[in-house]
Amino acid sequence: MSVFAPAYWVHRRAEMRGDSIAIITKQKKITYLQLDKRVHMLALAFRRALGLRKGDRVAFLGYNSPAYVETIAAASADGIIAVPLSYRLEAKELNFQIKDSGAKVVFTDEAFLQLAEKACKGEKSVRIIPNSQKANEMNYDGLIEYGKKSLMDSTINYLPKVENGDVPLLIVYTSGTTGRPKGAVITNSNMFWNAINDILGLGITYRDTTLTLLPMFHLGGINLFTFPTLLAGGTVVLPEKFDVQTTLSMIEKEKVSIVFGVPTMYQALLEDKRFHTADLTSVRIFYSGGAPLPVSLAEQYRARGLPIVQGMGLTETSPTAFLSDIRDAYTRVGSVGKPSLFCQAKVVDEAGKKLEANERGEILISGPDVFKGYWKKDEETRKVLKGGWLHTGDIGYRDEEGYWYVIDRKKDMINSGGEKVYPSEVEEVLRMNSKVHEVAVIGVPDEKWGEVPKAIVIPKEGEKLSREELSRFCEGRLAKFKRPKYYAFVKAIPITASGKVVKKELAARYGQPKDEEQA
Repeated sequence: MSVFAPAYWVHRRAEMRGDSIAIITKQKKITYLQLDKRVHMLALAFRRALGLRKGDRVAFLGYNSPAYVETIAAASADGIIAVPLSYRLEAKELNFQIKDSGAKVVFTDEAFLQLAEKACKGEKSVRIIPNSQKANEMNYDGLIEYGKKSLMDSTINYLPKVENGDVPLLIVYTSGTTGRPKGAVITNSNMFWNAINDILGLGITYRDTTLTLLPMFHLGGINLFTFPTLLAGGTVVLPEKFDVQTTLSMIEKEKVSIVFGVPTMYQALLEDKRFHTADLTSVRIFYSGGAPLPVSLAEQYRARGLPIVQGMGLTETSPTAFLSDIRDAYTRVGSVGKPSLFCQAKVVDEAGKKLEANERGEILISGPDVFKGYWKKDEETRKVLKGGWLHTGDIGYRDEEGYWYVIDRKKDMINSGGEKVYPSEVEEVLRMNSKVHEVAVIGVPDEKWGEVPKAIVIPKEGEKLSREELSRFCEGRLAKFKRPKYYAFVKAIPITASGKVVKKELAARYGQPKDEEQA
């Protein structure tokens, strides 16, 4: 079996120290030996009970669970491709991803069985397999039992050999914030090099216990830092989904040392009373990604003595691209750190010319963690991988010391009378107002300037805000052309599972050049 395959990592860790704990859930602890056996039994069931072969696709619709980990690892053993599905989507949206990927099997939690059935309606070639506690031939545990019997058959090989690390392992659909989702193809090799970058960048070892807060239908849930931790021989704490009280309890109980989350999760923890008294001393680093980490939020964690840093990556980089060193937690606020060890980056202008330090342009990335391409979309793949570099669509720069800063998405930039306005810069200023809970800035049409900024603001509970108050607040903090011309005061801002604001939805709701107040 290829050393790049996660099934190999689990198997070797089981051989080296099988009694070590691999996964902890609310209900149980699973050793590497137990995990290895279940992965192998499932791989055998894929082959013999389901008739799956190299290149076939299996989808998973459910909460974070050991079964999710087992499915991905088992798929890697035979060159099968796993397709994580978001339970936040509607049946019609899921149907598109199931059909587009050509999935033959959909594993689903019982909680999402009806959703899976609706999503697969009319797809006669797709088999739905529930993840049930009671084994029978039609559910997940039944497959494990089938594999157990096959494992005792001496006439079959323990596992087939998949030597090529470039074999696809995942099709991860992008969030679709700017259009119909595209399936990013992640190979076994991509998974391996992402894990190596994380292990070396964060110093993850067998002594570490990491906490997975992002859903595993997102690549951040899979690779930040679930599978890197398993390669390192550490322990993964795996709650079903994010919950403030569960998060704090598991950090205390399991002595978690590394936490990965998105800013909205860290904000939710901060706003809970228990956060300020909980014993979080075991955590050596809180890591943030998915969206810019607000400076004010980072400062509140640091004031409590909790080092928090941010990195940067994309689904297309598996996802790690930039990592911050824990030693810079208190000195490089706002930076995403430096390119990970096996990753290169540069900044270019619109003509593709490489820019120097402090010059702003599009960030391009190359390295073995960069994805294979978009599933069945050759033209879009060629565009995004032009010249052998991944064109991220992110605008940023590096300073003289090599620290990188991401300003905004290229597509989100507002062109106001020829001046460039980056929404994230305006958002950061507005967040400094003590009455602002959250904010997002979009561009709206303007007869004179072409586009002007409009701020969509969630006031803090019990607070009242007006456009006049925020306009005065921006004076002296932002150039006049950067100040929002319009404001909308709302109760909620749509975000993806990775914490990104859905700007397309905001534009559809609030894209008119006028002030608005939600009733």
